[in-house]
Amino acid sequence: MAIREANPFPSVCARVCDHRCEKSCRLAVSGEAPVAIRTLKRFITDNTDPGVYKPLRAEVMKAEKVAIVGAGPAGLTAAHMLSLRGYKVTVFDAVFLALGAMKSLPLRVEGEQPRGVYPSLRFLSDFNLRGVSLAKGKVGVVGGGNSAIDAARIALRQEGVDEVTIIYRRTREEMPAYSEDIDAAIDEGAIPKCLLMPVGVQTDAGAIVGLTCVKNEFGPCDSSGRRPPVMRRPSA
Repeated sequence: MAIREANPFPSVCARVCDHRCEKSCRLAVSGEAPVAIRTLKRFITDNTDPGVYKPLRAEVMKAEKVAIVGAGPAGLTAAHMLSLRGYKVTVFDAVFLALGAMKSLPLRVEGEQPRGVYPSLRFLSDFNLRGVSLAKGKVGVVGGGNSAIDAARIALRQEGVDEVTIIYRRTREEMPAYSEDIDAAIDEGAIPKCLLMPVGVQTDAGAIVGLTCVKNEFGPCDSSGRRPPVMRRPSA
């Protein structure tokens, strides 16, 4: 009941959630193993009859009508919660957009848009939806998130690729991607290069030929309690 009340799709989230909250668990902060909340929720939802949950519904239907655009977890959750509150979730009065974050963040470095440089989401969609292989030779993947690790693993499987290097500004332990996926990428041949930050793209005739990086080190803790990576100072 407690799990379903806050999340109408616990069995799905118990499989795909990256469970970052476990890093902030009091046990984890104190040096112990965190409570495995994702695994616990998956065990409960896999072994409980969904019919035991009876949500409370509003007795009076509201006059307003709501349209939901998008059928992902956010859109379906909004539709579920609004229907429990008495809204008819069918046509316009308000619109909830749940189309997903389908735009990669730029590197914001000099010369980052020559031929041969692709956002990870475009790289993945071109291969998975259209069968187009964009990687060849030596491939560098910048980032440590799920889409970056997915891109590295896809690049390893494309013909004409010699090697794939994953470049991340923090350490391996701080990569936000699923740990098991990072391990799988390394097992498949990806080379992790941590505490490196890209500062420029080298080009020749409008095409990428190299990536200039600087070494990082950790600075003092910021307001969030984390030590941000900063450019390493030269030795005296």
